[in-house]
Amino acid sequence: MKRFVSSLNALVYFFSTTIAALVIALPARAADMTWDGGGADDNISTAANWAGDVAPSDGDVLIFPAASANTTIVNDVLTSVGGITITGGANPDSFGYYFNDDGVADTLSLSGNIYVGAGQTLGMYQDVALTAATVVTLTDAESFFSLNSDNIDLGANTLVFNNPSYASINTDTLSTSLPQASFGTSISVLAAGLAGTSITANGIELNWLDQSANYIGELILNKSVLRIDETAHIGANTAGIVMTQAQIDPSNTVPMTFDEPLTVNGNLFGRSSAQGFGYEAIANPGSAFTVSGAVLLQSDIVVDPYSGNITFSGDIV
Repeated sequence: MKRFVSSLNALVYFFSTTIAALVIALPARAADMTWDGGGADDNISTAANWAGDVAPSDGDVLIFPAASANTTIVNDVLTSVGGITITGGANPDSFGYYFNDDGVADTLSLSGNIYVGAGQTLGMYQDVALTAATVVTLTDAESFFSLNSDNIDLGANTLVFNNPSYASINTDTLSTSLPQASFGTSISVLAAGLAGTSITANGIELNWLDQSANYIGELILNKSVLRIDETAHIGANTAGIVMTQAQIDPSNTVPMTFDEPLTVNGNLFGRSSAQGFGYEAIANPGSAFTVSGAVLLQSDIVVDPYSGNITFSGDIV
């Protein structure tokens, strides 16, 4: 009997210490922290700027209501966030939120998603590194996300810009008004550390400017418009661009050579040449536009040289 009691005590002790160890080992859950802008400055570290007067910690999810004050945010403390949300609705300054660093060259790690509510803007002015697959949701045609940092590093992760209504865009509607995402003019490097990563645009107008020239992953466009305007637009090492009912709009003012492999399936929103101007698969070059990369056509398409001209010098299959 004593031997049984001793064994039972040992078993209870084993399970209690094991459970305690598991509880201790569990990571702290990221908190949802809501900005109210009640402080005397715009700093994230100022507790009075947050509901409950408690400043966020690394890894927390930051929530910015449309009606709060102090919409120019200064990140003077966080090195990581679990996500950023801006709720929809009227904003006092009508420009949304701008997320700035404190003047120190550092990187903000992002482990979650970004949500930009109806009629809102989120401007990022800090280096960003993705530590997980990330979705940037732009909820309506007035939603705008601008990345104006020096660098965005995808690492081994994917980045998706998503318009929730993209799949149901009416092909009979003449309006091409789409939410916008922009890699701004101050970006010097767009790094996707490993091949096999991808950037996807679903029902988005994606403005990709010339400084974003080092991306090596795949670019996927679904019912989206890709705007590019300089020679060094994406980079010769890009794995390829896959377009489904999408459009490339060069709007270039100088001759441009587009050398990425290109797969094209349909005109913008699936429209035919008889359904109106502005929905071509390639449209609006302002100067000579040469497609020198291999082109895989999965359907008939229409191109519009506008005031320039379009030349295909690579293989077309």
